[in-house]
Amino acid sequence: MTTTVIPAADGAVESAARADGAAFPVLPGAARVLGVSARDEETAARACVRLAERLERDASLAVDDVAVTLAHGRERFAVRHAVTGTGRAELAAALRRSAALARPRRGSGPLVLDLGDGRAPAGAWRLPQVAAALEEAAALGLPPGAGADAARSAAALYGVGAWLAERGLRPDLVRGDGPAAGAAAAALDGSLALPDALRAAASGGFAGSAGGGATARTVRPGVVVRIGVPSGTAASTAAISTAAVPPAALSAADGSADGGTSALLAAAAGPVGGGFAPAVASVASVLGRTEPEDTAAGESAELWLDPARPGSYAELFARLWELGADVDCSLGAQGRRVRLPGYPFRRGGPAAAPPEGLRALTPHEQRWLFHDLVRSGSAAEHVLCATAVLPGPAPSRADAETALAALLERHPALRTVFTRHTGRWFARTSREPVPVTVLAAGEPAGRVRAAAVEESFAAADTPLVRCALAPADGPDGSWAVALAVYAPVAGDASADALLAEWAGLAGPTV
Repeated sequence: MTTTVIPAADGAVESAARADGAAFPVLPGAARVLGVSARDEETAARACVRLAERLERDASLAVDDVAVTLAHGRERFAVRHAVTGTGRAELAAALRRSAALARPRRGSGPLVLDLGDGRAPAGAWRLPQVAAALEEAAALGLPPGAGADAARSAAALYGVGAWLAERGLRPDLVRGDGPAAGAAAAALDGSLALPDALRAAASGGFAGSAGGGATARTVRPGVVVRIGVPSGTAASTAAISTAAVPPAALSAADGSADGGTSALLAAAAGPVGGGFAPAVASVASVLGRTEPEDTAAGESAELWLDPARPGSYAELFARLWELGADVDCSLGAQGRRVRLPGYPFRRGGPAAAPPEGLRALTPHEQRWLFHDLVRSGSAAEHVLCATAVLPGPAPSRADAETALAALLERHPALRTVFTRHTGRWFARTSREPVPVTVLAAGEPAGRVRAAAVEESFAAADTPLVRCALAPADGPDGSWAVALAVYAPVAGDASADALLAEWAGLAGPTV
């Protein structure tokens, strides 16, 4: 049993005990999301009906188990349905309604995460990632004042973005206006470490940020996700105070109610920026209760997340799923995988030939991908990695990348990239250069290995080989290097052999 201190609506502090595993926003009684997909509209509709029938007749079926199974145990296709609800009967009825609607094939366009003007949304501290970031802000020991307030606001916004990232939201651009939002955007896109970003927010070092140095209007998004509530909605966004709630970083300024409409879809959002007053469609259309408009790549949609309201997370992720984003619709629920009705696939003729530049997966690749992309959500479990600590000067970044390019030419399979097209997985050969990660001088071999492997080593649309190194800390020191490769593309070569070959191409001898 865990006890969480939360501010009540009147500003007083109350204690709420929760069972282990019940974490915001997937609290008892809060909305859940069920996401269904298939390769065509008819199959998707039939899958919704079959799932509704199972929910209606099986009283032992837990909604969290269904959500987790759909999110982590099923392949993802281009025709999608998503419904929200708090119980089996409500979700079953929503699935039947959704099955009756046309669901065109979705293609997810560029996605932008907009942190707004830097005000920390009320209630954001309930997310564990926000609480952790606020503790980092408190650890900086900043004197009370506007700078400390900006650092706390940046921490809260960063924490919300970190929670979204853990749930599979991978924006092409992160932006924000003002020091707090700009610093949070820089931390989220990796431009700054979080402590450095919080210090920059406190010093007013950011007038604004559009991740990675891009300007706010260089990307016309397919989807914009804004943190906060639209103008005119009955919810508050207040700066975080350190006075009332332990730990010192948590806020007592949380008077928002579970009301309002925060996941609102604009009929046609313009380029990123321009404040918090969008033209919005009805909540019914946002939740898929009316005939949805097709959102092709390049068409804009605007969604909102009110971090204080649990239902807002479900609404947002349901809409993102329907728009083609491969987000985790379980919202972090602590369910288990259960047997659910299978896809009612139609028998047909032979599969169409892959598009130019793509090839069908081999049975070997299919097995690996199903496990890593569907079962576990990451390829990290099947990454081979070799690490070496070598004497003498390390190669420059340019020399290291030249050696890696030569290694890929010798082993063309290492250039394999897995990608999805019209709901099916294919392989292609990428000619894009693979960068080498260069860490600070003197970093230990363990940190270098971690940089090469990365916990979230993805197998979709990304290079499947990585290299990282840390130069020596001084003229007489040693330097460390690591090479990681996804097992299905390594063939018969071991990671140790590939690293030794790279080292020979870069100059030194292992």
